[in-house]
Amino acid sequence: MDEKKKISYISVLVALASVLQITENIFPHPLPWLRLGLANMISLASLVLFGWAVAVQVAALRTILSSFLLGTFLTPGFLLSFSGALVSALVMGAVYNLGKNSKNNLTNGYLPRFSIVGVSILGAVTHNLTQLFFAYLLLIRHRGVFWTLPFLIIAAVVTGLITGYGASYLVRQASKIIVETSISDKKSSPDVSGQIV
Repeated sequence: MDEKKKISYISVLVALASVLQITENIFPHPLPWLRLGLANMISLASLVLFGWAVAVQVAALRTILSSFLLGTFLTPGFLLSFSGALVSALVMGAVYNLGKNSKNNLTNGYLPRFSIVGVSILGAVTHNLTQLFFAYLLLIRHRGVFWTLPFLIIAAVVTGLITGYGASYLVRQASKIIVETSISDKKSSPDVSGQIV
């Protein structure tokens, strides 16, 4: 895939992730701290389709772009969102790459390979733990805030399952589109191998 096409795909992913994050912020939630994390689907799809670096870029750019559009840039809410998205993208990338590059054999000391859903759950748990840590560090300097930890982990497992299955579907559909466009590009490009220069 050429660089221009890759940049255009990444731009679309950032835009989609931003729209999902803004939509989640607009609609009411059953609990103030509970989000489905739909934008995380796009970060996870970016990881599978384009690699770790792109996933981190998408996670960082969508939180910055969304905060500008919502008017929350550099507020405590932005800092919590940005730190959670960035750390979870890094963890998901590490777990996904380690699993992909190792054999699935625990007896020989290799790491297990997680599915997209498993990576999503780990990312959601990391996201919530990071936000809780930064909330304690920046906003609520009271150890009582850690009593919410079991609820945050349960919520992360549930939301991680949902976004994981969503990301899995998204990866399948996006892979088809990428393959189809690359095939059509090859057909439409002229064959100049036989030309005399």
